[in-house]
Amino acid sequence: MMRMRMRPDDKITIYDFTTNPNTRYAQLLHKMVFVTIALHVIAYEIAVVLASIVIFAELPSPLLLLRIALFLLIIMPLGYIGRLMRAKYMAETQDIMQVKEQMRAAYVCWYFVG
Repeated sequence: MMRMRMRPDDKITIYDFTTNPNTRYAQLLHKMVFVTIALHVIAYEIAVVLASIVIFAELPSPLLLLRIALFLLIIMPLGYIGRLMRAKYMAETQDIMQVKEQMRAAYVCWYFVG
């Protein structure tokens, strides 16, 4: 069976790329995945700064921001790996369309709960 070569580009979102059971784990090392992680870390850091200003009327300490950034830089790649593992596991017993549908439903539910 020929394995489909995938890479994130303009035609596919990072989400679709990282939840497609045909994606190899090594492909998660693509630069767009790293860019996405970096953008998320920046966005979360901005959110922490804004929340700190609104709630405490002061900036968070640089040490706190560094700890949050390091935590996110560790946990986010693990999340991408876990999500792809889940998609691959589900694909063992379901067709790819069912996997995509269930992954989207779970993602949307988790996104709006969070």
